[in-house]
Amino acid sequence: MKSTKPIISFEGVWKAYRLHPPASLSLPQRIGYTLRHLWKPELLEVLRDLTFQIGAGESVALLGMNGCGKTTLLKLICGITRPTKGKITVDGRAGGLIELTSGFHEDLTGWENIYLNATLLGLPRAEINRRLRDIVEFAELGDFIHSPVRHYSWGMLLRLGFAIAVHADLDVLVVDEALAVGDGYFQWKCLKKIEELKAGGTTLLFVSHVPAQAEAVCERALWLEGGGIREDGPASVVARHYSESIVKRLCADAPSNVSLEVIALVPHVRLGDGEIRMRSVYLQNGSGERVNSLNHGEPWEIVVTADVTERVEKATLTFQLDLPNRAVVKAFSHHISGPLCLTPGSYEFKVRFPAMRLYEGTYYLSIGFVPPDVASHMDDSKVYDGFVHILSFSVKSRGGSRFSTRALDLGASVEIEAVHS
Repeated sequence: MKSTKPIISFEGVWKAYRLHPPASLSLPQRIGYTLRHLWKPELLEVLRDLTFQIGAGESVALLGMNGCGKTTLLKLICGITRPTKGKITVDGRAGGLIELTSGFHEDLTGWENIYLNATLLGLPRAEINRRLRDIVEFAELGDFIHSPVRHYSWGMLLRLGFAIAVHADLDVLVVDEALAVGDGYFQWKCLKKIEELKAGGTTLLFVSHVPAQAEAVCERALWLEGGGIREDGPASVVARHYSESIVKRLCADAPSNVSLEVIALVPHVRLGDGEIRMRSVYLQNGSGERVNSLNHGEPWEIVVTADVTERVEKATLTFQLDLPNRAVVKAFSHHISGPLCLTPGSYEFKVRFPAMRLYEGTYYLSIGFVPPDVASHMDDSKVYDGFVHILSFSVKSRGGSRFSTRALDLGASVEIEAVHS
């Protein structure tokens, strides 16, 4: 339930941090630095003159490049830090996931950390006891719940932290890029829970580096740049403008031999060490026409043109298709045709599908080249080249059932063709 009454109000808010002497300075240099800045400290301004309001029940995405002040803004809202200047009003309890390690004691078990973290979020012990089972079940940590959290992976910390936050009856829930750590299933589970909380009137502040995800989750977006608000408006509009700005920056920095066709598809995240460089990625139908819309049941292809700069003994072409709020399918070419051995030159790769088996909806394609032995860990392992959400396309139904409990009708086959040109 939304309200016209603001739950968060910023009036002329500034936030600056005092800079300390560089660690590389000698002791005399450090003393001199300190004396020079004794009466007028050297400050780093992170946020500058922010004025805005967020109504109760609103869902607001925070967009912006790293270092623009998103996390600092969330810390101010949650009361973790105080503004240097200006007035902040938060009418209710705010908290959530800002930094995965915050609120946890590494020597305590997951079970014990539930009490610690939930207490910091304002829940009394009796209420924690009542919700303990729900928190443990949501986190799905099994016997690890009884182990010290210093043994937890980032994904396990995410599960525990998110489970606590969404069961704490917060008036304002903040989520700072945390969903980038979880697996596809847990991301979907988190987003489903977020939708529940939104429907119940919880105000949401959501940070994401994927504009499509921010647009799917939130109705409004704030685009931060240089410590200020560059744009405030509907999430769909702000996300598009933010993506366009990334395109312009990439076009300005792109090497002359890289096709702007790839850049224009808004490669929001590009990974890779450079042995393989993709020049274009597009879809085509069974007639060989480039398309961004396909009908259920018709043949289609993913076409990739790429340059190989160094000999690559073993590579696999991997791709993933996502709905706006969850992963659908991931595949690797070496499971079908074996590893690719590539010598320097230009190539065209085709992933062929005899029929479109996805159900009606909008999908996002991520694609890349990785070694076969690390293919299942593209996000944090060796990558030759890769793009996250490089393009989107729609699937239309030709009749019959439009909806299904499954996103993918199993049975599609995939062929890989590499043509050396």
